[in-house]
Amino acid sequence: MTANNQIPQERFEEIERFLQGRMSPEEESGFRQRLSADGDLSKEVEDVRILLVGIEESALEERLDAYHGQISVAPATPFYRRAWLAAAVIGFLIIGAWWLLQSAPVNKQLFTEYFHPDPGLATSMGSAENYAFERAMVDYKTGKYNEALKAWKQLQASDTLDYFIGSAYLGLKKSDSAAVYFRKVIADDQSLFREDANWYLGLSLLLENRMTEAIPYIEQSSHNEKESLLSKLKQ
Repeated sequence: MTANNQIPQERFEEIERFLQGRMSPEEESGFRQRLSADGDLSKEVEDVRILLVGIEESALEERLDAYHGQISVAPATPFYRRAWLAAAVIGFLIIGAWWLLQSAPVNKQLFTEYFHPDPGLATSMGSAENYAFERAMVDYKTGKYNEALKAWKQLQASDTLDYFIGSAYLGLKKSDSAAVYFRKVIADDQSLFREDANWYLGLSLLLENRMTEAIPYIEQSSHNEKESLLSKLKQ
């Protein structure tokens, strides 16, 4: 990850405002356009997001400690064993992923190549009113999609919830369920998530091997990889 001291302070603060949803609609729209066109900016956003997630998880852990007693911990695995196991697991995953990618149908190969989960919204874990949503957002950002879905489905519906419920379903590769929620977002002319929902709905259809149907939705997105994906879909 790029150390945050390598990102100019002004841009770091701008990215932080974007991730925490503190931009005006006009500023956010302009920032998303820059994000779609600038790969370096996308990388910086991801670096700052990872940093903030780490801070959020630390804050959450401190809050949870107030509710739980001491938990006994098993003796730590010696470092040399951990390092050997980690290297073995990484090697196995790389070989397995390569084999699966080579043997997968074209639509699944393209989905694997182009699907990157939405990074999610920044959370402060400070408001009791938003605690359930934000706690589930931490689960979502750490890949615990089922836990996030269970919590979000109990909250009052909104375009934001619909978008992230769809994103969680797609993270689980449940493309049919994901498509239902992305279509709801696209139907809302005022939603800030419409263009992103078009991209992910296109990927949902791609995963279902409905490649021709996927094209119009991908075309309506502003994702920085859309032209690359469209060229492969139209071959």
